[in-house]
Amino acid sequence: DRVLEAHGGASNAYTSNDVTAYYEDFAGDALETVVDLESDRMRSLRLTADALEQEREVVKEERRLRTENSIFGLMEEQLEALVFLAHPYRWPVIGWMDDIDRITREDCEGFFRTYYAPGNAAVYAVGDLDPDRTLALLERHYGSVPAGPRPAPVPAGEPPQRGERRATVRYPAQAPALLAGWRGPAARSPDASALDVLQVCLAVGESSRLRRRLVQQEELAVSISISWGWRIDPGVFLVFAELAPRVRPERAEAVLWE
Repeated sequence: DRVLEAHGGASNAYTSNDVTAYYEDFAGDALETVVDLESDRMRSLRLTADALEQEREVVKEERRLRTENSIFGLMEEQLEALVFLAHPYRWPVIGWMDDIDRITREDCEGFFRTYYAPGNAAVYAVGDLDPDRTLALLERHYGSVPAGPRPAPVPAGEPPQRGERRATVRYPAQAPALLAGWRGPAARSPDASALDVLQVCLAVGESSRLRRRLVQQEELAVSISISWGWRIDPGVFLVFAELAPRVRPERAEAVLWE
């Protein structure tokens, strides 16, 4: 970070259901420095016991914030476990608290060697770049990094859903909430783009259909949102409504189905 910021850049990272991404924004003349830093991260990460313990507590606190003390987080975790019975999408990205407590340095190293390797990675470079020079630079820095073992295939045997699945999450809150989910297509499906348009029509902006009906006209909810994130395998289209106090979820659900 110190080297990158000295070149006027910044970095961050995120993990989704499908990928972990590290990204940097920087001036074009720092390209070689950034490629050197990133290839070194892949080639020879220093993973110490002290660093692991420090990050373990950071991740536990993030789970408390985003899941255990979040109405939406608790409900989403429960819903994903209902929607997916065999596919790893049923597992929370951040893991269960017991997983975070038990992970060892050896676990991390084994995972790193398998998944953080050129055979399982993609590099994207965008901006004022010379393509030939950039490809040569990447080849020079990444070419000798071992490809790593092939990751195990993702289970594809998700059984068909033969009926409605429901769960009730009990948590102290000032008002009830409702989360509904429908199976969606994989990102490569043309229907993925159609659902992008649908989520805007339904829940983005003051004039969107669900906001107008549930929040403004019926006053059943104080907010409503849709979560539709593209995934490599078929995902789930979510509608989340924070209901007004004393509104029964069944009433809001009936209007949502309409």
